[in-house]
Amino acid sequence: MNIIARQIRRKFALRLSLSIVVIATIVFMVAIGELFHRSRTATREAAISQATQVLSNVTQHMTALMSEVEVASRNTEWQVLENLRPDALLQLSRSMVELNPILDGCSIAMEPYFFKDQGKLFSAYSSRSEHHIETEQEGNDSYYYPGMDWYSLPMLRGKALWIDPFADSNDLTGNNRGLIISYCKPLVTAEGQSIGVISSDISLRKLAQELSEERLYPESYFVLFDSRGKTIATSRADGDDKADDIDYGRCLVIRNQVPHTDWQIAIVCPKNDIFKGYYQLVYIVVTIIIFGLLLLWTFCYFVVKHNVNRLQMLAATTQNLADGRFDTPIPQTRRKDDVGQLQNSFAAMQTSLADYVANLERMKAELKQGNRELMEAKRLAEASDKRKSAFIQDMSHQIRTPLNIINGFAQILRESHREMSEEERLMLSRDMQYNSYIISTIIDNWRMTSDLDKAKDLPRKDMLTANTLCHEAVGNVLFKNRDDVILNIETSERDIRLTTNKQGVLKILSELLHNADKFTTEGTITIGCKQLNTRFMAFYVEDTGCGIASDDQERVFEPFLKLDEFSEGLGLGLPLCRRLATLLKGEIVLDTLYSGGARFLLKLPI
Repeated sequence: MNIIARQIRRKFALRLSLSIVVIATIVFMVAIGELFHRSRTATREAAISQATQVLSNVTQHMTALMSEVEVASRNTEWQVLENLRPDALLQLSRSMVELNPILDGCSIAMEPYFFKDQGKLFSAYSSRSEHHIETEQEGNDSYYYPGMDWYSLPMLRGKALWIDPFADSNDLTGNNRGLIISYCKPLVTAEGQSIGVISSDISLRKLAQELSEERLYPESYFVLFDSRGKTIATSRADGDDKADDIDYGRCLVIRNQVPHTDWQIAIVCPKNDIFKGYYQLVYIVVTIIIFGLLLLWTFCYFVVKHNVNRLQMLAATTQNLADGRFDTPIPQTRRKDDVGQLQNSFAAMQTSLADYVANLERMKAELKQGNRELMEAKRLAEASDKRKSAFIQDMSHQIRTPLNIINGFAQILRESHREMSEEERLMLSRDMQYNSYIISTIIDNWRMTSDLDKAKDLPRKDMLTANTLCHEAVGNVLFKNRDDVILNIETSERDIRLTTNKQGVLKILSELLHNADKFTTEGTITIGCKQLNTRFMAFYVEDTGCGIASDDQERVFEPFLKLDEFSEGLGLGLPLCRRLATLLKGEIVLDTLYSGGARFLLKLPI
């Protein structure tokens, strides 16, 4: 494969001929594809039209058969009503089967105790075998027909109807007819009293034979469905056991309603049969196209190669240019075609290149000299830059020192500590400011604890956003270890709005941030917010400090409890936070699953 690819890359004639064939192939494929698509559509529409016509014919044939059974039943009904005697009913049942070859059986069943001398049940039943007809009286404890659909449904509805298939369990001939369908008509006297049912039976096997007389395609068949969509009969060659196994993806199925019933008849045509001629045409056309494209490629290859041979001579002549021998001349030609013009153009180009290369050599020498001068200028510039940096640093030191001294004097004048150095004064000022914050926090916690001791609620009328509260809480806290600890604020992408008490929420978040700062000497402190559901949201403050031992996690909210006796504060911060959270209809909890330090969650209603 690599050898073929290299040959294609090296031979222009081969590449050009292949390109022509590829373009022609694309054009042919688009055109033939559209033709095949239209042909397939036309074939399918024709198949649907033919299948619809055949299905209509079969439906009419079935309707005629069923109408024949219905007419025979109606003709027998009046004879039954005129001859209500057991022997006459037996004879009429037998005559019904004899005179109607389509029937496999006929039953004239009377209401219980209609003929009292015949017992509780009386039914004159005749069934057909291959050579004779058997007739007898049926109806006993093992065959209680009043409870069967063929008898009970027409009596219940008061009209004639076709019964869905059922197994013939009382065949007199011993013939296994399988499933049968019955046209059942109630016997109604002139007074409007229903005295029995006349049932005419057709074997599904015989009905399938009737359906198989018409066949549109070699593998097409008909299927008769009952009111529940189950198969009643089929003309499929492999039998009823696969009648429901219709592959709708590979078959064209058209249905039609059977008149006077809830049944449907369908014709199933495999697509392989429908498109058999189409597929054969596709194979022939594709074979012809492939053969034609091969011939086209062969013709294009030899035509292009004949014209490219002249270019190969020019390529060999101009190879000197590619090898860098610009002083080797290319001869002129008198040919007036495109190749001759190309050769003369290359000759002119060679002359220009030779002059240009000479100029380049001269410019190269000049450029080397200029580079040497630039390197020397760069060295002088770097030395000058170093001297400038040293000058700026010295100047900065000379200016910063007097400013520090002035600042120190101002601090001394303000604090009256003239004997301290600038570093000591700065450290003392920072410590004093931090300790002032601590004292203020302790006093504030103590006051708020006292004020909220008997409070039952806090007013929640402030319309706030969670992201703003996070930023304000960070601004309220003076961090002791800000240089060694990274402070992260994780805001919500969709700013959460809540109605609460602003001072109460800020106090809780500030206290949580202050605690995180106390116990985190390095790492990170993170404050953020998120929405839990449509009713609640949560703030969280987490750190990478020393954390809280599992034995102390339940005790941290106890008033005046300090896990570290040497730490600052009175142990009122977390109890105050829990009290405020309760008054705000929320809660504050310690996340026991967090193991990187300590993590507190403040849940508040929105």
